Amino acid sequence: MGDARMAVRFWLPDTSQPYTLEMPGSGHFCQIHQKECSLVDAVIRYLVSGVAAGENLVLVTRANRRKLILDWLAAKGIDVTELIQNRRLFLYTGADVLSGIVTDGEVDPGRFNEVAPHIVDEASWSGRRRLRLYGDAVGDLWQAGNHAAAVELEACWNQLCGTFGLEFSLFCGYLIDALDPRSYSVHLAALARAHALMIPAPDDHALRCVLDEAVRDVFGRPLMELAGRCSVAYSTDWRSRLPLVFRIGFWLYEQHPAAAARVLNKAQEISLRDARVLTHA
Repeated sequence: MGDARMAVRFWLPDTSQPYTLEMPGSGHFCQIHQKECSLVDAVIRYLVSGVAAGENLVLVTRANRRKLILDWLAAKGIDVTELIQNRRLFLYTGADVLSGIVTDGEVDPGRFNEVAPHIVDEASWSGRRRLRLYGDAVGDLWQAGNHAAAVELEACWNQLCGTFGLEFSLFCGYLIDALDPRSYSVHLAALARAHALMIPAPDDHALRCVLDEAVRDVFGRPLMELAGRCSVAYSTDWRSRLPLVFRIGFWLYEQHPAAAARVLNKAQEISLRDARVLTHA
């Protein structure tokens, strides 16, 4: 592998500057979002950056999300039709891809090794073009409650990335409620381990504000005090890859299991309250 690097820029609401992430061009990374609009915005920025870099693009997502993404690309002055005609942009529906890989709710590694390499080979022009791939079929599995299959599919992609001999970036998008106690499971831990990096999402700042109020209500101390403790505790393991809110959630369940659900439930109440205030503002 070469050392070509890519830059992904995301707009964070708590700063006047764009957030820029650099990682190896062959990186497998993910982003956990709380809202659909945040996820779509991240995908658009990722693809726009790929067009500017002259990379080929693969978009694997549900039909309604794909339409929204393509409409926004067109609004940014990108000729989507030309990209497709010139075989620079390849579109797949997540459900169709999953139907060729998942059988009876389980990932079939053999079928994956037939479907996924074909997508990569076709989109990269048999390895002659660098590739940027976005997919949220794994996120669809997660939202359907099939967390084990989502983690297994990520593992299959990791194996492919390691053996295909081609530099490409793989961006996976998820919608996972950070304030739902059910989110903190062994499967979320496995999801973190499956990615080289889990990058902050634009809606993380608002989420931290909500959690800070909940932590102050339950513990009588600020969120960042707990954040410092869990950062030290998790500095060398897989949890360091998680967004801050999820790291704190895991830390609470390990250190203060009786209070963890109270904090998250309180944060849900605050989030609903703030949403009602914004609705009537």
